[in-house]
Amino acid sequence: MDALATSERVEADTGGAPAPTRRSRRRLVVQILGAWAAIVVVVLVAAWVFIGTGEVSGPSMEPTLFDGDTLVVAMRSTPEVGDIVTADVSDGRGERSVVKRVIGVAGDELSYDDCQLVRNGRPIDEPFVHPDVTLGSCGDGFGTTVVPEGTVWLMGDNRARSSDSRVHGPFDLDQINGVLLFTL
Repeated sequence: MDALATSERVEADTGGAPAPTRRSRRRLVVQILGAWAAIVVVVLVAAWVFIGTGEVSGPSMEPTLFDGDTLVVAMRSTPEVGDIVTADVSDGRGERSVVKRVIGVAGDELSYDDCQLVRNGRPIDEPFVHPDVTLGSCGDGFGTTVVPEGTVWLMGDNRARSSDSRVHGPFDLDQINGVLLFTL
C-alpha cells in the first residue's frame, strides 16, 4: 500500500503530466533562443531603417551641439517647431548634410531683426541660442516671410555663425533626413 500511496502522490504533484525529458528541455531552450534571435533581428532592422547617426561639423548649433558631437536621429520623421533636424543642402561647397533647429513650419509668418525672432506676430523666447546673441552678434536678419507649404524654416542656434534658411531659403520636407533623438 505504501507503493501505491507514493505513486498517487507523484501524480498529484505533477498534475498527471510526465516529467520533462532532456529532449523536451533542449527543444524549449532552442525555441527560447530562436525567439530572442528573431527579436534581435527585428530590432536591428528597425534601427537600420528608422534610426540614423551623424556627426556635428562646425559651430552653427553651439551651445546646444558642439563640433564632433555624435547625433542619433529618427529617420523620416515629420519635424515640428523647436525640433533639431539634419537636412541636405546643396550650395557652393557641394552637397552636404547640416544640422539646424526648426524655427517655422508651413503657414508660419516669421521675421528676424535685432536678434529677435517673431513668429506669427509674437516675439519668441529662445534660451537655447548662443550667448553672443544677447550681445547683438546674431548674424543677418530677414524681413517678414511666410513659410510655404511642404517646407520648414531652419536656423542654427549660433546665429552669427550659421548658414541656414536666411541663406538657403526654406527647406523642402524632402531635404529633411531626420529629427534628433539624442547625442552620444
